[in-house]
Amino acid sequence: MHICSRPLRVAQLFHSVESRYAARSKYLAKLAITLATIGVATVTSFKPIVCALLFCLVSASGAAAQIMIDVNRITCDEFLHDTVTVPDNLAYWLAGYYDARLGNTEFDVGVLKHNVSKLEDYCQSHRDIMVMTAVETLIGLGR
Repeated sequence: MHICSRPLRVAQLFHSVESRYAARSKYLAKLAITLATIGVATVTSFKPIVCALLFCLVSASGAAAQIMIDVNRITCDEFLHDTVTVPDNLAYWLAGYYDARLGNTEFDVGVLKHNVSKLEDYCQSHRDIMVMTAVETLIGLGR
């Protein structure tokens, strides 16, 4: 009798667990319907949320990064002491500007470093003049 009663107990236990889950699933279905009728939204996908957050981050960072610099007003003293921007940034801009004016499309890093060194030396003794005037003097261009 002990062996025969064991399958009966397993069947009763299985039926008991099945009825509990059925009751819970009915409750959850009723809860979902109730939440939908009162206007509570459930998140089914995080993709729109992530896209919205990325959009906010990108648009916020772009607003602070727009700084306009009038290079024509930068003096040699400001160039030497990093008061406006990093000298390398200004040197790259000046090299591109004057290469475009001269029709030069090649970029030589060694020549750029040499020209920046010449500009720094020139600016040491001419601190009050504008950097663009100093560059034009060094490369032989007149305005």
